[in-house]
Formats: sequence, structure tokens, C-alpha cells
Amino acid sequence: MLNPSKVDDATDFRNQVERTAQRAGWEPPEWFETSVDDPGHAMTKAALAAEVDLVIAAGGDGTVRVVCSELADSGVPVGIVPAGTGNLLVRNLGLPLDLREAIEVAITGTTDRRIDLVRVEGTTWRPTGSR
Repeated sequence: MLNPSKVDDATDFRNQVERTAQRAGWEPPEWFETSVDDPGHAMTKAALAAEVDLVIAAGGDGTVRVVCSELADSGVPVGIVPAGTGNLLVRNLGLPLDLREAIEVAITGTTDRRIDLVRVEGTTWRPTGSR
């Protein structure tokens, strides 16, 4: 899952991912790109329909959030390649910020970690009780 607006050279990025996947013994990756109109919802659903073994979310926190939201409860693991400005989740998980290192970890990483996902809906929030 690539947010093309977040990488300087999408062709070079694709080549890096494809070379790393090949070295690791993976089949050539399928590519799904986000768009201004859809930050990844339909693309992640398409990846799930294609029965992929792994989804790599390459983009910023927004791309990662959407991809993880769509993958919730699917059992499909997600690798994160930080290509945004803040990359808060990557920083909190202690994943590499360097693009090449992050691609390597996303494809060949051996440590799986489950993280909690919370879904909140509504337009107002009122705290209950006082502290």
C-alpha cells in the first residue's frame, strides 16, 4: 500500500521493495496506491480480496491508520514503512525511520507484535467524573 505523495521517487521505492522481497524469497509484490479521494480504504480491501500474506503500509500516520483500520481482525500482518513527516506510530514501536532499513524490517522482520486498535465514533466528547 503506497501513498505516492509521500515518496520522492515512486519507481525507485517500488524497485527497492521488489529487490528486498526477491532476496527474501517472496513473490513479486502487488501494488495498491492511495489517492486524494481514498487514503487506502478501497485499496486495502482489494489487497485482502487478493488474499495477500502481508500488507506493507508506506506513507505517513494517516495512511498507516487507514490500512491498520481495514486490516483489523483480518489476521493479515502489516509492515510499516515510514514515509510521512511525523511517523508517530513507527517511533513509538521503535521501528527504523530509514526507508531502506524499514523496507528490510517490513519484509524480513521476525518479531510480530499485536497492537490494540480503538475505534471511536461520535461528534462530541464529555468526560465522565472528575479527577
